[in-house]
Amino acid sequence: MTSTSNNKEVEQLVNQQLDASNEQLTTSARNDISQARLAALRAGQNQRQYRSEQSNSVLAPFFNRPRWQYAMPVVALAAIMLVTYPSPETIPALPHELMSADVPNADLALLEDLEFATWLAQRQQEAGH
Repeated sequence: MTSTSNNKEVEQLVNQQLDASNEQLTTSARNDISQARLAALRAGQNQRQYRSEQSNSVLAPFFNRPRWQYAMPVVALAAIMLVTYPSPETIPALPHELMSADVPNADLALLEDLEFATWLAQRQQEAGH
């Protein structure tokens, strides 16, 4: 026997017991149960109708969506911003004119010293603020 057949057997036994106990109820008790059932069904229909009226609103689709659907675009935007954000630590490329063989080594050394002095001044300025 599988669990599905066991579940069906249990369901049949429960239904038989409920039917038997229902037959033992008085007529007034059955009427009370029937009225309570109808009241519950009407309340459910009223609630569905209220929800359908609210769903006609312009903002309803935004309030009916799960929260993660709002978070995903924000996370994607943050990831794109982090990837495309220019890092201030990048060293700018030397102009193409300075890369020719005509430039003496002394000029390149002077340029490297100037770049180091600029970098050092920026660090000192950042530390001062």
